[in-house]
Amino acid sequence: METIVKNVYRAKKKIKGWILTMLSFNLMISGFVGEEAKTWVRLLYNALWDGRYSVLQVMRAAKKGFVPQQLEQLGLAEETCEETISFKEYAFLRPINGVYSKWLGDIVSVHTIFKPYRHLMPACYYQIGKRDGTVQVIPLHDVDGGDAMQDVLALLRDKKQLTVCSSGWGRRWTLNYRDGAYYLDDEEIASKVLGDWLCTRKRTVVIMESVVPTKEFAGSRIRLTLFNEMGDNPKIGEAYVRFRKADTSAEETTGVNPEDGIALFYCIDKKTGKLSLAPSCADLPEVNPTTGEAIPSMVPHWVEICETMDSLCRFVPQLEFFGADIVITDRGFQINRLFSHPVYPSRVPFGKETSEYLRKKVEQKKSVYTARVKCRNAAKRIKLYIRAKFSRLFFPKAILPYISVRWIQDLWKDFCTNKDTTFLEKLWATRHGFISYRLHQYGITPENWKNYIADFEYKWLRHINNECRHWMEDKITVKYVCSEYNRFFPEYYYHISLKNGNNKILPMMDCPKGYTNTYEDIFRLVQEKGCLALKPDEGSHGDGFYKLSWENGKYYLNHQPTEKEAVLAILQDVNNRYLVTEYINMHPEIKRIYAGAVNTIRMIVFKKDGKNPVIGNAYMRFGSKRTGAVDNMGAGGMYAQIDVDTGRFHDAKIIEANEIKPCLYHPDTNEKIEGYLPNWEKVKQDVLDVARSIPQLEYFGFDLALTEDGLKFPEINRFPDYPAIEKYSPATIDYLLYKLRMKKKQFGYDVSRGHTLVKLPKR
Repeated sequence: METIVKNVYRAKKKIKGWILTMLSFNLMISGFVGEEAKTWVRLLYNALWDGRYSVLQVMRAAKKGFVPQQLEQLGLAEETCEETISFKEYAFLRPINGVYSKWLGDIVSVHTIFKPYRHLMPACYYQIGKRDGTVQVIPLHDVDGGDAMQDVLALLRDKKQLTVCSSGWGRRWTLNYRDGAYYLDDEEIASKVLGDWLCTRKRTVVIMESVVPTKEFAGSRIRLTLFNEMGDNPKIGEAYVRFRKADTSAEETTGVNPEDGIALFYCIDKKTGKLSLAPSCADLPEVNPTTGEAIPSMVPHWVEICETMDSLCRFVPQLEFFGADIVITDRGFQINRLFSHPVYPSRVPFGKETSEYLRKKVEQKKSVYTARVKCRNAAKRIKLYIRAKFSRLFFPKAILPYISVRWIQDLWKDFCTNKDTTFLEKLWATRHGFISYRLHQYGITPENWKNYIADFEYKWLRHINNECRHWMEDKITVKYVCSEYNRFFPEYYYHISLKNGNNKILPMMDCPKGYTNTYEDIFRLVQEKGCLALKPDEGSHGDGFYKLSWENGKYYLNHQPTEKEAVLAILQDVNNRYLVTEYINMHPEIKRIYAGAVNTIRMIVFKKDGKNPVIGNAYMRFGSKRTGAVDNMGAGGMYAQIDVDTGRFHDAKIIEANEIKPCLYHPDTNEKIEGYLPNWEKVKQDVLDVARSIPQLEYFGFDLALTEDGLKFPEINRFPDYPAIEKYSPATIDYLLYKLRMKKKQFGYDVSRGHTLVKLPKR
């Protein structure tokens, strides 16, 4: 009977999910993020069944972008609600910061990106999560202890009080140590039980400093809404103080009743820091609900808070709209939290300036979603849905849907183009998860194939790194993450980003003094530097890369004479997002072979124990006249094997007509592609130091260029492609097979291969 009830419950839940998705579909193809669309549909559904409002009231409020309860809470009438941006319009804007919203998505990312502001934030001591089914304790910047649970408990004994918080800004717990005993939220707990409790959290947690507000601001939180429309004009949009009852743990509530946990809201004068009670709380006594004392008339340190927020916004000009929570402490103030897309207000509507700014963003976004775009989005969503279902039906669990389709494409291409293997060999290779050319590349036979990682297994492993892999998704985030190793990255001068429908030039951290954010200054900079690199802020394989140079009074783009207007057309194109950076000047030993492109080394680095990085593979790539200013092997570049121990590069090859052929001499310079890489031991150590400085990640594909001063990283990859030419070393294969075993164990494939049509190879 219990099983029947559970099945009925699951069926009802699934049907409700389908209905919710169908009702939200039109919103999703019109620009809403899926969750925001579903939230709006749920609000309407709940309002219709609330009983306090008629259908006509709900429909009239919905037409304005609200539900009736929101109008009541904000003190708005249907006639006046158009003075502020509606809940629906605000939801439509998410994610307003685009890909850079990830900088504020979790505590560890904020801790990593905003290094210059750590002294103004709660100290982060440890990150505790899971790796390969076991607990991983990662010491963060502000702790000198080890990486075991006893070190965490020793820290608690030293600090007396700590906070445990879900990394995604979720629930918080308080840890205390007093009179020789441990306490979890004021309940005594044995040290072993506490250690076990920390180890069994489903989500990653962070051990942090406990922030204690002053007595006057006990139970309060100052919330600021910041917008930086053009990247160089930050403003505080909204500022208020929320005083909360001491006995509530709710992070956010939506009612106006004092019993809901929020007792008082005070608006802050943005010029003076003076507090004034919000109209919705006018009938309440102006005393702190936690201490019973009178509410202060001013926010202390207000000028310093405003200056800090201005500086912080300029530090990350890619963030256009975000929120900050401030706590007043005995030491001054602390930034308790930074977050993208602040919660829609429940007591005080957005002000006129903020609403005008947000409405402008709404109109810009709506203008993009024409009828044609909506149709294209609908087709794309249906395609993604079908692909996901196809993947779930026919492929092993945990494979990314696009990988399942790509695997079929790779097999088809291999069957049609590879002439070096027979049809039977191709069938055998497919059954064992290999693309057939790997058989000759590695010398794979029926007797030794288990010693190698198959192509399909490698695709199924994606992604090895945890959720912090998004740090490696774009070149700007990597620069912030590795800021203490800034010397190993090209200088970043400008980021050309889409702002308000047009490309806006944002000065970056390495922009020289005296240069402003104009296109003319970019041309002035290239005349000073001689050449610059223009590269998309996202992407790989050198796609969209340009070398912009100035020589003898003329501009050159990828070595071809060009006019200023042609360069401007690229930079001003709203479909492009370019970084303007230093052009890497290679070491003469590398430039000797070919100087027309930045010839890079791909280095595979992994941490089998989760802590200590090891170099598994390295190979050299050379460009040619066919590849332009990049060294893409798929476009005519060459590859040379590197002996990791000695730094010798040799045995160069090239891909022509889908065949791998020897290429001992460069076709354009006739120089022999062979030699020893300069300063190799130091280069290896530098790469390992950078990998060690990112303890959250364990698998990297470093792209590095050798210079006379050392090395530069054009890019760091979170999951490098399985190389077409280079062979993975035994150490690399051993690591990948280990990760394969761990993932198979996680999904039960170590016991059964499952019942899908496509299975992982039987080992």
